[in-house]
Amino acid sequence: MSETYAIKYSTKAINDLRDIYSYIAFNLQAPETAAKMVRRIRNSIKELDFMPERNPILDWEPWNSLNTHKMRVGKYLVFYIVDPLQSSVSIVRIVYGKRDIAKALSE
Repeated sequence: MSETYAIKYSTKAINDLRDIYSYIAFNLQAPETAAKMVRRIRNSIKELDFMPERNPILDWEPWNSLNTHKMRVGKYLVFYIVDPLQSSVSIVRIVYGKRDIAKALSE
């Protein structure tokens, strides 16, 4: 039986979720859609508690050396690092897929 991983959110990832909600709810005037999207992202992240290594590792540095994984959720990308020694998954960023990803990860 495989072990379960604890999920930890960085401050930036929490802010990313807030920004996603705010943009959809207020700019697009769709609060119900915003809530559904954030719920969908969070539910996908919760599923990383089992076999979090299943998603690909980024190809470019320094993210490759840090074993940063990428998971697509709709139009968004969730970036996270798995720590097998601590049995934890750290959510680094949650970014709109058409953004400059390298720039977003460097911020």
